[in-house]
Amino acid sequence: MSTLRFTEEMDGFLSFDAVEDDDHERGRRRGEDAGTAAMFQLTIEVDDDDAFLADPDHAATARGWVRIGGPLGDVPLPVGDGVFNLFPDGPDERRREMRYVLPFTAPDGRALVLTGEKHVEDGPGFDLWTDTTTLFTEVRDAVSGERVAIGILRLTAGDFLRQMMTVRANGADAPASFGLFFAKTLWQVYGKRELPDGIRRRPPAPRTPPLELEERIVPYTTEDGFTGHLVNVRAAGAEPHLGPVYMAAGSSVRTNVFRAPISENIVERLAREGYDVWLNEWRASIVHPRNAWSLDEGALYDHPEGVRTVVRETGAETVKALVHCQGSSSFFMGLVSGLMPQVDTVVCNAMALHPVVPPLSRVKIVGLTPVMARFTEFVDIGWGINPQTWLSRLIRGYVRATHHECDNLVCQISSFFYGHGDSTMWDHAKLSPETHDWLTDEFEWIPIRFFSQMRRSIRRGHLVWDRPHPGVPADLCAQPPQTDAQITFLQGTANRCFAPDSQARSFAWFDEHQPGRHRLRQLRGYGHFDCWMGDDAPIDVFPVVLDALNIVPSRVTPVA
Repeated sequence: MSTLRFTEEMDGFLSFDAVEDDDHERGRRRGEDAGTAAMFQLTIEVDDDDAFLADPDHAATARGWVRIGGPLGDVPLPVGDGVFNLFPDGPDERRREMRYVLPFTAPDGRALVLTGEKHVEDGPGFDLWTDTTTLFTEVRDAVSGERVAIGILRLTAGDFLRQMMTVRANGADAPASFGLFFAKTLWQVYGKRELPDGIRRRPPAPRTPPLELEERIVPYTTEDGFTGHLVNVRAAGAEPHLGPVYMAAGSSVRTNVFRAPISENIVERLAREGYDVWLNEWRASIVHPRNAWSLDEGALYDHPEGVRTVVRETGAETVKALVHCQGSSSFFMGLVSGLMPQVDTVVCNAMALHPVVPPLSRVKIVGLTPVMARFTEFVDIGWGINPQTWLSRLIRGYVRATHHECDNLVCQISSFFYGHGDSTMWDHAKLSPETHDWLTDEFEWIPIRFFSQMRRSIRRGHLVWDRPHPGVPADLCAQPPQTDAQITFLQGTANRCFAPDSQARSFAWFDEHQPGRHRLRQLRGYGHFDCWMGDDAPIDVFPVVLDALNIVPSRVTPVA
C-alpha cells in the first residue's frame, strides 16, 4: 500500500455581510474592503493510493487549520477530520471539481465548516491555472447549515511551488498514480483542440540543387579531460577560400539544428560560399552521454579548445564564429575573459551575455528550478516520446493538457521548459511539416545545474559563473571585454525564449566599451530556432549572416 501527502496553503478574503446571495466574487471584494482576510494550511494525505483511485469520490483526508478575520478573531483554528475530493466522478468529464470540507470550532464554541470548490471547466483562453487555483469558499453553521461567510481563496504561484516541495510518499508508485490521475483528468477537460486559426502548414520549399559535401570528425580533449569533437564540413572537391567558421549550438540539442531539411540549410550555404565549416559538439550536445555541465565548462574549456583545434587543423591565424543560444552564452563568457584571441568575427543569435526572459518565464525559472532540483538531476525534452519516471509522466500529462499548438509533444514540451505559452521556440507557420516532424529527434536532456546557473544570471541581469575560477574575471561585466572581435548580434523580434532585449543589452554593453565597432541586426518576425529551420530562412536570414561574417575585421587593442 502506497501513501502520499503534501501541504497546501490558500488565502483570500471572505465577507460576513454579503451572504444573502451566491456571488463569491462580490463576497471577496466586500471582504477585502472590510479587511477580513482568510487562509488555511492543510496537510492532504492519501492513505491508500489504490483505494483513492477506485473511490468514485476520490477522497483524501485534510488536517490543519483555518484562520479568518473579523468575527472569528484572525487566529488559527484547528481543522478536525476534513475531506478533500480530487475530481469526484460525475456525469460530465468536461466539467470536474475539487472539493474541500473542513470542520472547525469558532472561538465562541460554535461548530462551523468551511466548504470550497474549484470549478475545472474549459473556457475561452488559457484558464487551466485559474480554474485549479481559485477556491469558491463558504463558511456555514455545522448545525443549521446557515451560511455565515462567503468569498474566494486562491493558490498563488509561490504557494504552488512551496506545495510541490512538501510532497512526501511512502511507496514509489504513489506520486506516479496520483500524478497520472491528475494529468489524465485535466486532459479530459482541457483536451486537445483544433489548431488555432492562422497557423498554416506550408509545403516543403523546393531544395536548392544539392551540394556534395565532404565531412570528417576531429576529436579534441579539454584541459579538464572531456573529449568532444568537431564536425568539419566543406564543399567536395574545392578548397575553402573564405577561411574557417566555428559553430556552436545550444543546450538539449546537437549541431544538427543547423542542418534542418529545408531548401538549403546554413551549413550548406556556408560551404557553397567557400567557408570551411567547423561544428563543435561540445559537452552540452546530446551526442554525448548525460553530464551535469554548466556554462563554465563551455567557456573555460570546450570553446577555447575547439577554436585552438580549428587553428591547428587549418593553419589559419584567425577564426570566425557563428554561435547560437547557450552555445553563444558560454562562448561569450570565454570570449570576454580573453580566452579566444584567435576569434576576429562573431555572429551570435538569441543571447550573448544578458539573459532577459518574458515575465512568466522568469517566474517559472526562478520558482520552479529549486523544486525540480529536489526530484531530478536532468530534464529531458524527449519525455514527450518516452517518459520514464513519475515526474516525466506528470509533466508530459500537464503539457498535453495545456499546450494545443500542435500534435508534436516534443515541440510542446520544449515550449514548456524554455518559455511560456504556445510555440515558444519557433513560429509554426514558418516550418514545413517535414521540418516539424524532423525536430522530434533533435531535442533531449539538459541538466538542472544549467537552469540553476541561468536562474542566478537572470536575477543578476547578466551571466554569472557557476563557481569561482582563478585567472578569469570574477564579474564578467565589471570590466571591458578582453577581445577585439567584431560582433553582430542577431535579434529575432518574435523570440519568446529569450526576449529581444537580451541582445539589445549585450550590444549596448559592447558599444559602450568599443563604440561603433559592433552591430545589432533585427530578424523581423523570427523567433528562437526558426531563423535556422524556417522555410524562408535562406532568403530572410542567411544573407544577414553572410554579410556579418564577411566584415573585414579591424584590430583594436582591448582595454586592460
